Amino acid sequence: MSMLVGFARVCVLLALLVMYLRSWFFFHYKLTLREKGAEWYYFATMWNFYLHTVYTVVALFTGVIDLVARRDLIVSKSSLEKVMTNLISPLTLFVLISFWVIAAIDPKLLRREGQVIPTWFNMNVHTYIVFLPVVEFSTLPKVASSFGNALMCCTAVGVCYSALIEYTLMTYDFAPYPMLVGLSLAQKVALYSLFVLLVMPFCCAISFSLKCTVHAMQGRKIAKKTD
Repeated sequence: MSMLVGFARVCVLLALLVMYLRSWFFFHYKLTLREKGAEWYYFATMWNFYLHTVYTVVALFTGVIDLVARRDLIVSKSSLEKVMTNLISPLTLFVLISFWVIAAIDPKLLRREGQVIPTWFNMNVHTYIVFLPVVEFSTLPKVASSFGNALMCCTAVGVCYSALIEYTLMTYDFAPYPMLVGLSLAQKVALYSLFVLLVMPFCCAISFSLKCTVHAMQGRKIAKKTD
């Protein structure tokens, strides 16, 4: 990575981190629990946003070290690329696609009564998140990754999240998403299965297409595959 590219990447990561921290501050301190609908860990959107925030902090720190010392420290750039490819990028596209598709059908399927979320916050957590994968795919080493690894990671996250939602419904009789209210157990299992077995693989495929598109636009070949 050249000095100029590394500096540009650090600047973008810093701007994204400011956006993330502002969004977290707003969510935790400016919204009431009624306006939020539930705590952050009930929403797939905020799971993904949390991963973005942690990743950006680590990537920014290591990026600054790389600019100063010209070497990897703590986490290598190829490791960051694997995390982005196998986990963050597919989840990001899942959040982006699923939210806007459902919102286009009927926003009431996602928003509880009394829940008030400003447009700028929705854009930050559901749309602008796509900038991080694009930036990282553009600047990190072009390392090929196994589609199976990404699918395995995202499937594990999907199963854990589905289990959390169902546990919350059964234990506290609380549904963070209104579309789950009134569904039978069989209907919910079918919905979770659709989410894990169809939607997640589709988003992994879109993520890999995004990565290949970015690489193709740069006109550079991907390095030898490493699992």
